Amino acid sequence: MFPPAKAGERSPDIVKMYGRFQAIRQDQALSIVKNSLPINSPILTWLSTGNFDRRVISAKTKKFGKPRSAAGAGHSVPPPSSAYIRYVQQFEVQIPPRHHDLQKLFEAHISSAGATSISSNKAGVDLQFKLTGHGHILAEIKPCESGSTRFAVRTAMGQLLDYKHRHPNPNVVLLVVLETRPPKEDADLALSNGFAVSYRRGTGFVFKWPKSI
Repeated sequence: MFPPAKAGERSPDIVKMYGRFQAIRQDQALSIVKNSLPINSPILTWLSTGNFDRRVISAKTKKFGKPRSAAGAGHSVPPPSSAYIRYVQQFEVQIPPRHHDLQKLFEAHISSAGATSISSNKAGVDLQFKLTGHGHILAEIKPCESGSTRFAVRTAMGQLLDYKHRHPNPNVVLLVVLETRPPKEDADLALSNGFAVSYRRGTGFVFKWPKSI
């Protein structure tokens, strides 16, 4: 567990959602590696003092020069296509590929419905596409059980507002995509605030649009 920024504060979580680069402080990095390296390691000295001795870098490493820009810059990590284990503080959970499966089903559905300019996992957004009569749409995919749609809707709304804030097109439509049909109260939470809602029904998806769209 990382040390907190100030004495008495809660230690921050090490594990976050998959996706973007997460910067950490030197003391946080030191807390991770200090018990795995010899006491005279130059890495420990660097993390403790901030003074990095370039003489310890091998000639082979120096030849690599500055790191290259990652291919596909601007794209976020896609959802997992197979189950994997994530360790969160003192317990482990298994992450199933439901997000990946739901996203692929929805992508196939909108493609058959005539959607264009479909792109996935770009700038953190699960799916972006254009649909005649509705314009440019940002979609957040949320696998959920029948009893957890409220939480899924609330979480998706927050994420979509963040994506819209950073998007160059101020007129994008925000769409919450759910794995199961939400109760009317949960759907109304999104619709009354200008969000569209879609949920899976059989092999297809039902769409509900706010009155302003």
